[in-house]
Amino acid sequence: MVQIDQSSAGSTVQLAAGEQAQLTLAETRSGGYKWQMISPESPVFSTKDDGFEMAAGVGGAGVHRWTIKARQPGEAKLELVHGRSWEPETGKRFVVTVVVK
Repeated sequence: MVQIDQSSAGSTVQLAAGEQAQLTLAETRSGGYKWQMISPESPVFSTKDDGFEMAAGVGGAGVHRWTIKARQPGEAKLELVHGRSWEPETGKRFVVTVVVK
């Protein structure tokens, strides 16, 4: 399984049809900050939210995970924004280009 994380931001991820990738991004939910998927549905890949896992200790930090499944050949952007749901969209963005061969 291909691993995608913050260090992959701005890059291109290549997958074969049927292959899966796991996206993991750090999140601090106790402050209200969450990653939200803003990419439209794509025939190139599907995403499944695998949830949030708290880190050990205090503070509400942890990791959010998604499974990305390559569907058919093509290219599409995978884009998320990090912020609070009640604030205007001013948070940081995470974007990768997914190319399915």
